[in-house]
This record gives sequence, C-alpha cells and structure tokens, in this order.
Amino acid sequence: MSTQELSAIGYDNKSPKFNGNNYAWWKNRIQNVIMGIDYECWLVVKNGPNIILKTDVEGNQVPKKDSELVTADYKLLEKNAKAMSILQQAIGIFQHTHHFFQSAMSIKKKYQKVI
Repeated sequence: MSTQELSAIGYDNKSPKFNGNNYAWWKNRIQNVIMGIDYECWLVVKNGPNIILKTDVEGNQVPKKDSELVTADYKLLEKNAKAMSILQQAIGIFQHTHHFFQSAMSIKKKYQKVI
C-alpha cells in the first residue's frame, strides 16, 4: 500500500479521518492518538474543557476575565485548543462540520456528539 493510501485509512501519526464508516475503529483510534499526543488533551475531551475560575468577593466561583489570566491559566486553555484542533482534524470535512464546530458546545459535548 502506498503512503497516501495508508494515510487515507488512518495508518500514520495524524488524526484518523472519520468518513462515516468503521466508527468503532475510528473511535478507538482517535482516543489512542489523542492520548499519545498529549494525555492531558485526552482528559479535556473526556471530562470537558478547562474553565479558569476565581473566587469573587461573595465567595462564588466565577470565570476569570482575559485580563486576569496568568501563565498557568494559558497552559490550561492551550490544552482546550489543542484538543479541539485534534478533533477538528479528525472530523475533517465529513458532513456539516463547519456548523458543528461553530456552535457553542464544549469539547466534551462535541466528542460525545461524534461518539
């Protein structure tokens, strides 16, 4: 098999493309790919995105404003973005991808919608 043919069926280091067929194989493969790339990204997909919170004056947990983020917060947000990027590559242009990823769903909900 040529490199191009192997890539088309997902036998390379890239995210396997979901084409609507062989879902069980794709699901297992994308999970393994994400865990292999960055296990913390897999946790984002599995458990939902990192939401950066602070405690307000009333003791409530509220999201931080962009201006309040620190380096450690950015690292967590980068995990969200990386997980999203891997999933977008894996979904590719299958069906209504553009609308799917433009919605306000979390990474976990997007993954669950696919699975």
